Amino acid sequence: MKIYSKAILKTVAYSSVFKYPLTLDQLWRFLIWDNNSRLSFSKFSRELNALVKTKKVFQIDSLYLLENKKSWILDYRKQKKEGQRKLTIARKTAFLLSYIPTIEFIGLSGKLALLAASKNEDIDFFIITKKNSLWITRILILIFLLFVGLKRDPQSNKTKDRICANMFVDKSRLRIPQSEQDLFCAHEVSQLVPLVSKNNTYDLFLKENSWIKKYLPNSIKILGEKDTKILGDNHLIFLLENIAYKIQIWYMRNKRTTEVIKKNYVRFHPHDARIWVLPQYHKNVESLKQ
Repeated sequence: MKIYSKAILKTVAYSSVFKYPLTLDQLWRFLIWDNNSRLSFSKFSRELNALVKTKKVFQIDSLYLLENKKSWILDYRKQKKEGQRKLTIARKTAFLLSYIPTIEFIGLSGKLALLAASKNEDIDFFIITKKNSLWITRILILIFLLFVGLKRDPQSNKTKDRICANMFVDKSRLRIPQSEQDLFCAHEVSQLVPLVSKNNTYDLFLKENSWIKKYLPNSIKILGEKDTKILGDNHLIFLLENIAYKIQIWYMRNKRTTEVIKKNYVRFHPHDARIWVLPQYHKNVESLKQ
């Protein structure tokens, strides 16, 4: 099988895990390419057309998917409409949160980053803070979300349009830990929709995570701006940060499960989706060989 055909099939196999069809632009952007040769859009297009003709990939309207599932297309249309509505809420909330001086970046993450969502889903935020201010920033965010009625309560089933700030890093640790540098995380990072970015933080974040290009070489564009200097510690902020950290760790002591919680890196996902996403993806790929 030609190398582009393999890459295209692997890409639609990944999106099929989520029952999500891809546009031509998305298929090219998220092409899973582990070959050192240069990418050619013309060759990609020719081999995609050949796969459609032989019904190894299905094209319905302008969308591509691994199986001939019209129900996926119908769901996609509904979810796109709902995603646009939630995006408006996300943008307004991020704009107001941007007044918190320790926030450097707010990104829309998860499924909604592809502007697809069901009515009852929440809105996931990925947040980068100034150095040594992650925990005090988190308190300020939770107070604000509680005040405006958008905070998601983990114990409640009311998730519709609630904001879930589920991942924080501070600016001294922009690089994703090596143990998490895989295809799943490459997708999550490259799909981020920047809502707020101060001091060139989004571009610095992408530059620190250029390893993504090993999996998805078309997915991000790393600009050549000069690095923004990370300022030294403010002693008052550092003191308040330590207090905020200790209070929150104490509060969470009996509630923690598999979350990753460190002083400058926090991932509040009690269930790591990569545990089921990657095995299902590999299963989809194996089924293509039969």
